[in-house]
Parts: sequence; C-alpha cells; structure tokens
Amino acid sequence: MPVKPMAARQPRQKKTSAVQLPLEQRAVKLVAQRMRSAEELRKKLVSEGYEADAIEKTISRLKEVYLLDDRKMAAAVGRYYKDRGDRFIKAKLLHKGISAEEHAQAIDELPDELERALAAAAKKLRLLGSVEPQLAARKLWQHL
Repeated sequence: MPVKPMAARQPRQKKTSAVQLPLEQRAVKLVAQRMRSAEELRKKLVSEGYEADAIEKTISRLKEVYLLDDRKMAAAVGRYYKDRGDRFIKAKLLHKGISAEEHAQAIDELPDELERALAAAAKKLRLLGSVEPQLAARKLWQHL
C-alpha cells in the first residue's frame, strides 16, 4: 500500500475541547466518569477555564439534585481503603477536599482500627502460608 506524501494527508480532526461544552454538561460528564468531591470538581473546572461564580452555582445545583455528595464520597473512600489505618484514610479524604466533619463520620462507620489491622494481618498470613516464620514475620511487619 503506497504511503501518501505529507502534503496530501488530511490533518486529523481535533477533539472538541472541554471549554466548548456548556459548564453544566461538562460538570455532569465529569461526575458521571467517576465519583468526585465538590472540591475536586471545582479544581478541575477552574483548570479548564470556567468562571468561578458559574462553577459555584453549578456545584450547588449538582448538590441539590444529589449528583454531588461529599458524605457519600467520604464513605466510599473509607470503604475502599478499609484495610488501611485511620491516618491513611484521613489523608486520602483531605487530598480529595473532604471536610473534617465528614472525615470523622466516614471513619466512624468503619470497624475499629485494631480489628481492621488484625483482619489484614490474618489475610496476609494466609497468603504467606509456606514461607518460613522469620521471613513471614518480616513481610507481615512491612505490610502493616
């Protein structure tokens, strides 16, 4: 198959940029892609060039229709990282822009940190079944 010279090739069509979409459509699209906190959505929309006042109105509207809920986001993050410690979960929630009140509520819904650590240790020990005890202890310590 002969290759066309560079001048004869048609340039690729650019994908429509996010700024061309109306703000509400872009916000709903971002929230539909994955669960986001209000702060994450705000940062993303600001980085794409939307106006701050319009972003705040859109975020409050999304909260009214329950498409954006930081408490559900905090609970989901807590459940996802349930095998980790409270400090790790708090750091993840802070990184996502979730408030301290919602941190506490998400962590309170989880079992006690000691129970979670014991369950994680038991799971790791099952996976290390045939390894010699000293090596297993070292790997368990590193895991926790």
